[in-house]
Amino acid sequence: RTELFTKAVNDSKHITFVGSLSSGPSTVAGATFPKNHEGHIGWKIDQVSGIATTAQALKDMPQIVLLFIGTNDEGYASSAAGASDRLGQLIDKIVAALPNSLLVVSSIYPFSGCKDTNYTPTQCADNVAAYDAAMVGVIQQRVAQGKHLLSVDMSTPPTGALSTDNVHPNATVGYPWMGDTWYAAIKSYLH
Repeated sequence: RTELFTKAVNDSKHITFVGSLSSGPSTVAGATFPKNHEGHIGWKIDQVSGIATTAQALKDMPQIVLLFIGTNDEGYASSAAGASDRLGQLIDKIVAALPNSLLVVSSIYPFSGCKDTNYTPTQCADNVAAYDAAMVGVIQQRVAQGKHLLSVDMSTPPTGALSTDNVHPNATVGYPWMGDTWYAAIKSYLH
């Protein structure tokens, strides 16, 4: 979020973050940083779907929703099957709640941090590739129906982007890359 916010501030674009959680620095790029967000660590698609309502996560009626989800579904044997269907249901729920907002959905990247699950790193990579491929169809189908959706490709992080757990982005390369990628997708929608 800090990289995304920095890019917007440097381009004189207005951006804020909303949500029930709060974290981050007090200022970024010389401006007060909006600390709110709805990024729940370790959550799976069905958990996020459970709060994707205008009474909970969407109560602030955001004009743009950034959705990076699926890593926890694809890394655990109990939840990989049907993840793209659950993603489609979550997208439908968000779009129904916020029909005039833009929903930007990201692919996920392969990760080797599956050592504590029932999958090998190769199986995790296969799961991620299948999920990302299905995600394209899920989004295209809804765009064809006139829904306000974009996809962002984050399937190939740069070298050195992951933290020591080989799952989460790191602060030096990973999160800045993600912020740059999100910003490129939404820059033209900001004022």
